[in-house]
Amino acid sequence: TVCITVVPADGTAKSGKLSQGDHDRAVRRWRDRLAKTGITWFVGATDLSFNEHRQGPYMPHWSVHFYGITVTKTPKKLKRSLKALFPKTKAISRPVRIEEWDGNRKALRYLLKPNFWRRIATNDAERYDKKTGTTRECRDTDQQHLRSRQKRELVLYLDDIGMQARLLLKWCQIVNRKEKGARIELRGPKGGGRVHGTEGND
Repeated sequence: TVCITVVPADGTAKSGKLSQGDHDRAVRRWRDRLAKTGITWFVGATDLSFNEHRQGPYMPHWSVHFYGITVTKTPKKLKRSLKALFPKTKAISRPVRIEEWDGNRKALRYLLKPNFWRRIATNDAERYDKKTGTTRECRDTDQQHLRSRQKRELVLYLDDIGMQARLLLKWCQIVNRKEKGARIELRGPKGGGRVHGTEGND
């Protein structure tokens, strides 16, 4: 089981231009791309950050991206497939990240986290190199609180799309069982019932 973070190039929006319609269309596109990787199920949600760069190679913008959990026997192959479908750009140097899930519930709570940030990139950060004993310039990102106008835009946007619209589910569904309460059940394509053998990307 792995945790996946994907930052799509087509998930950007200018300040003041967050849109429910754009969000819904993006989720549909991304769900279709996930299917092309061979993933059998995916439980995820959209996330946001406001991205800036101190040296200005790109304009400040909202980044709508997504995070979730799935299973695979071949994480490296899955990562290659995702990178082909979600390529890097000048503003997005690492569009795909995959980490093994240790079972901690924090990963599930993160799906619908309530906190969002400004991410300010720079090209002239310094990093110490143990091999040479010297420092070198590198790319780095500073995380800061959103400005008041950004918070206002984001709150209105999240209210428009609603909590459920942020979910990005592939071959699974949230159901409410009287005896067990709300839970996620795996579903096959076209209502074909539960998915058996959920080892994706074989």
